[in-house]
Amino acid sequence: MTKSPRQENPPSGAGSAPVSVEKRFDLAEGFVKAVLNLATGALVFSVTFLHEIVGVGADKAPAVIQDRVLVGGSWIAFLVSVGAALYYLYFLAIAAKFERGYSEHLQWSSLIAIYSFAVGLLLLGLFAWFNLPVSI
Repeated sequence: MTKSPRQENPPSGAGSAPVSVEKRFDLAEGFVKAVLNLATGALVFSVTFLHEIVGVGADKAPAVIQDRVLVGGSWIAFLVSVGAALYYLYFLAIAAKFERGYSEHLQWSSLIAIYSFAVGLLLLGLFAWFNLPVSI
């Protein structure tokens, strides 16, 4: 008779116990905070190093910027992401204190924060792609 292999220590997420509501709130809060930090950092770095990309303030003449609407759109998308993430964190604090139905606020603000961050990255990447020097 052969025994089927038995797993001694199953992983904690393998259907053993449901995740509590508090843990879900903590995970969502951490994720939105990460999006907030990334969006803020991308905005700050893109604004800070724009002079390096364009060449403003250097000894050489400034480069011609192509599709500058892309970098402006990315900044707007990053600002929307930051605002939506702050909105989410505000309503998360209210929902934790008063336990009323704020799930719609939390759901929409987190989706807006995530998707606008992704759009900002896409627009910034397209801006960088269109403005790369040809002789690399």
